[in-house]
Amino acid sequence: MNKTRTYYQPCIGDDISTGLPMEMFSFQAFSSEYDCRCWMHRNGYSHFRIVEYHDDDIENVTILDAKGDTIEINE
Repeated sequence: MNKTRTYYQPCIGDDISTGLPMEMFSFQAFSSEYDCRCWMHRNGYSHFRIVEYHDDDIENVTILDAKGDTIEINE
């Protein structure tokens, strides 16, 4: 499988599907690990991991920047 697009979501629990921060929706992700990390620290999270996704792993993904602003919507 050729992976052409990569994006990232934070996970604060053991289960990726329920471990998103309460400020995020499941279709939102960050364009880089750095943006994800910055957003998490800015919102007071210190213990988390970052999960990498590719292409259409998240259906209709919305890409956020480090401030949490939308920079790309894929519908």
